[in-house]
Amino acid sequence: MSYTKQVVTSAKPECVICVGKGVAGVVENDLQTLFHGRYEVIPQPNAHLPAEIHMENFKKDYEICNP
Repeated sequence: MSYTKQVVTSAKPECVICVGKGVAGVVENDLQTLFHGRYEVIPQPNAHLPAEIHMENFKKDYEICNP
C-alpha cells in the first residue's frame, strides 16, 4: 500500500473511488484516515450483481466524477 498510498495522496484527489470490496478491506483504514469520508467503495465491474446494481454504481461514479 505504501507506493499506491504515495501516488494517490500526491495526486490530491477531491475524492477516491475504491473498486472492489476486497481491495477496500485492505486499504479502507487508510482511506478513512486520509480522505475523511471523501471516498466511495464499489464492487468490481465483473461482480455477480444484477444489471440494475451495476447501473446504479455507474451512475454514482459518474456523479462523483462530474459534480
